Amino acid sequence: MTDKQRAQLAKQTDLAQRMAQHGVNLVDCPDCGSTLLHETNEADISCPFCGFESEPADFPDHFYEGFEQSAEFDNL
Repeated sequence: MTDKQRAQLAKQTDLAQRMAQHGVNLVDCPDCGSTLLHETNEADISCPFCGFESEPADFPDHFYEGFEQSAEFDNL
């Protein structure tokens, strides 16, 4: 992966953090893998795609600081 691509991926994290400042977070469903938006003040999240419902801690952030350094991007 080129430095330019890593910088573009890092920008995604910056944009996600800006959304979070406005009470919206982009997460992945731990059950079906779909990406969804939720309000950060919600006690529980329900996936609109598969119906899985749980607390926010069970739904990992789609973009997180440093994700662009993950090994999954090394061979791109």
